[in-house]
Amino acid sequence: MPKFFDNFLSKQDQQSLSKFSRKAKGELSKLPVISAVGDAIQGASGLAVLQENLKQDPNNPKNWLYYYEAHMMYRKMNGGANVGRVVINPVGFIVGKGVSTSLNTLDDEYEKFDPKKCIGMTIALVMKKIKKDQQKVRPIDLVLLAKALSYSSAHATAKSKTKLLNKAIKYMTIAIELEKDKQRQAEYFFYLSQFYNQSGRERMQLRSLNISRKLGFQPADKEIKSILKKRTQNQEEKRKIDQNTSYVPYQTFLFTYNPDLDSRAGNTWNHVKEQQTKKFSETGKRLGNFLDKHLK
Repeated sequence: MPKFFDNFLSKQDQQSLSKFSRKAKGELSKLPVISAVGDAIQGASGLAVLQENLKQDPNNPKNWLYYYEAHMMYRKMNGGANVGRVVINPVGFIVGKGVSTSLNTLDDEYEKFDPKKCIGMTIALVMKKIKKDQQKVRPIDLVLLAKALSYSSAHATAKSKTKLLNKAIKYMTIAIELEKDKQRQAEYFFYLSQFYNQSGRERMQLRSLNISRKLGFQPADKEIKSILKKRTQNQEEKRKIDQNTSYVPYQTFLFTYNPDLDSRAGNTWNHVKEQQTKKFSETGKRLGNFLDKHLK
């Protein structure tokens, strides 16, 4: 097993993240539930469920990463982004250009919560696990770490972005090498293609997408078709691309927050905002203030 953390973060950074993760657990246990099952939100955003997951299992880095993904996804949707695009590629949707921190997602108080702090928690918890015993690290741990690094790069300076993406590519590649399950490998190659896309390395992006497609991952097949259709104005060619079929039995993301947006989000989001503003306000303010205080 490689030494994953060589030159990754300074000892001071590691200590700060470790201290923060311990304090976060206590604070999360006191957070009120955003909403109950069956109210206006009806699972469309999933933020209530995700917060409950955080309270029940704050040691799980996936819970922190999903909270970030959910928050950013609906922030963009609320800004008028295409819901259909989210269904095809939620990962690219989250890390794509134009991620704004100024949109009024639900209300002014909730907006004070900075979802980027969840990325720090994800990194801290995975680092803690790897530092404790590298032999017990699973491929999925490296996947979560790689995704968190890629999301961080979207908010970083040009110089830092390159470093973060290179590390994300490195850890995702190791995860692929260690993974034995074909379905998971297919999904990991899809993530790798997204990292290459962020890095501006188109050839490697398409190569990784094609491997993901050949392994049977449907989102990769859809993404390749979308790219090919954008490159031609010929309607007959576009029709042929749509009609081309591949054996892609793996249709959903196992390790990305991906609710049933296609059937729920379009008609319920405005209603959700109206009904949930107060609940999000109090909870978001408390969680946001805590994160701002302990992870700057």
